[in-house]
Amino acid sequence: MDKKVVRDLREKELKAMMMSRMGDFNGAMALMLDCFDDLDDAIHFFARRERGTLLDLAPGEKLDRWGTTVRFSQRLDRDPELRAEMHRHPRYRTALWAHEAQGLPIIGFLGQVREVRFVEEEPGLHWLLLPECHRGCESLDGGLQAARSYDSCLACGRPQGAVSDCSAPPTSLATPLERIHAADDYVVRSVAMNRFSRNDVLNEPAEAFAEASQALFGKRPAEAFGIHNTQLAADSDTMLYFIHLADHAPKPAAKANTKATIRTSTSPSLASSEVRDEMG
Repeated sequence: MDKKVVRDLREKELKAMMMSRMGDFNGAMALMLDCFDDLDDAIHFFARRERGTLLDLAPGEKLDRWGTTVRFSQRLDRDPELRAEMHRHPRYRTALWAHEAQGLPIIGFLGQVREVRFVEEEPGLHWLLLPECHRGCESLDGGLQAARSYDSCLACGRPQGAVSDCSAPPTSLATPLERIHAADDYVVRSVAMNRFSRNDVLNEPAEAFAEASQALFGKRPAEAFGIHNTQLAADSDTMLYFIHLADHAPKPAAKANTKATIRTSTSPSLASSEVRDEMG
């Protein structure tokens, strides 16, 4: 990462921060003290953590946000201690994997992203991510152009440039996880193209996901993936969600003359509760 690029971004952020507090000495002082407190906490966390990588990447390998989510979810599945730490320190852990997977500067990430909410799926419960730009793309070498992955931002996952149509699923979707992500992407692109109203998705995420599943695969989520409950994870420019993915699979068809019973969750379970690491 070019140090001049990082320095220029920091200068821009500091100027914007100070200008927002012009004439408010107490507010400016409180803001600076919050930044110092956050820096102290971050230094303490990174100083005591064990060394080593989180994502087992090959030399030079980079992942977009979705690829990072898949890889880190797999790591969480087999490492209960890491999962427990993710519950305790979601913001710092997310800064680490963003740095490892995408090259985002840790301090720049923490300066912009003030909160990370860690939520967990379980079979039948899906979290639909509605990403928002957190300016990570500005920190990448080559700028926004280098940040594109399948015409989506490498850092946040939002569609970039001229948003392509999403009426047909890609032909390479080999797993349920990939097909679920395609349905999520359909919703995100539909919002960008004004096919779906953002407010409608915010208010009825389950219906938006169901429409996407029906449009792409001709089936409702319960039939296609065994998903009976969809919750919304809506980013902001200073707050991100990290979703621990689950394996979803449709239930086998019930035998003749056998009454099928399906447990429907009407609210997120304890496993899907939001864990927040907020700035004071």
